[in-house]
Amino acid sequence: MNESNTILLNETELEPHWQMFVPKDNAIIIQLGANNGKNCDEYGITDVVHSQSHLAILVEPLKKIFVDLVINYDNAKSRIHFENIAIVHDVGTGQAKLFIEGVDGIESSLVRRKPTTDSYDVVRLENFQYLIDKYRLTEINAVFIDIEGLEYEVISDILLNCTVKPLMFRYEFTLSEYQQELDQILIDHGYVVKKDLTHGGDKIAVKRELYERFFIPEL
Repeated sequence: MNESNTILLNETELEPHWQMFVPKDNAIIIQLGANNGKNCDEYGITDVVHSQSHLAILVEPLKKIFVDLVINYDNAKSRIHFENIAIVHDVGTGQAKLFIEGVDGIESSLVRRKPTTDSYDVVRLENFQYLIDKYRLTEINAVFIDIEGLEYEVISDILLNCTVKPLMFRYEFTLSEYQQELDQILIDHGYVVKKDLTHGGDKIAVKRELYERFFIPEL
């Protein structure tokens, strides 16, 4: 990271925001559950990928939304790779039903909700290591995760089984029954976990050595 961007802040004076921890150029950014590149972009990922030069891997399993995603990122400054798959912790048979409803969710064998619709896509399943291997990643600056309840399982799989650990996670947890467990496994793997108050109290987890370039640790 460019040291000119480094500033030490007291944790009581400012809440962390994800853009603080990502270089202005040439970062590797992965988004799981990218939607169409416009909807549900409370974090400002779209603007960053459009206006700055990064390597972005955008994953969206629903086919119609995926088509819109590719269109909406036309002419972006970043180098973008699109993946029409679902990232899960257990690939199983390699495919699953993804129900198309107001809040999209993988079939009930994979998440803890009963679908409210009969309309679905059959999607290909991969784990996170697939992305690491395919794109030959040796570092990942940030992973954004909005995958309708599988956050605990997927983040745990990344930490326990993947060859590259992201420097930062930004994730939703509103559908997870394992919020405290997820916090603890991240802490045990050397992350500082904070609420991101920019959007409903979701979470940011930052590798401690990166976090302490910006924030004075709590005593």
